Amino acid sequence: MDKLTAINTAKKQLVADIRDYVRGQQESWRRIPWLALQADGRGRYPEFYSRCYRLGLWSLHFSTGQQYCNLIDCATGEIVCSTFKPADDAAVLSLAYYLDRVDTSIIIENLQREASKKISSWSSRKEHMERAVWRRQLIKELSLTKLYVRPEEAAAA
Repeated sequence: MDKLTAINTAKKQLVADIRDYVRGQQESWRRIPWLALQADGRGRYPEFYSRCYRLGLWSLHFSTGQQYCNLIDCATGEIVCSTFKPADDAAVLSLAYYLDRVDTSIIIENLQREASKKISSWSSRKEHMERAVWRRQLIKELSLTKLYVRPEEAAAA
């Protein structure tokens, strides 16, 4: 086997291993939308939290060169583009440098830490209560549960 063939074979195996690693954490990915909602509005308002609990897509926060192909579908654990199409091999391969960003134990720990933050000193008690009401309304509106199920999947079940 020549060097180029060996490299291409190794590359294909690495892509498959990365996909398997991310997909293998599916149950943990399903926890992330709920935690993203709990963390949202506690001093930070990142757009990717909203995308996560509204669409079930977790952003990996880096550019792969493949526009919008750096997302995890929290319902399936698949690496996808914003259109829910599977990310191509080049986008997946770029994750080899960012495996900490697809480690759900790190993501969950960070979200839990953010969600447990106290009210910031500039927030009034009224604002805190309004955010709690806002979260409850979103949970109802989105039919969000502690283990994420995409709404059309829940309707089919």
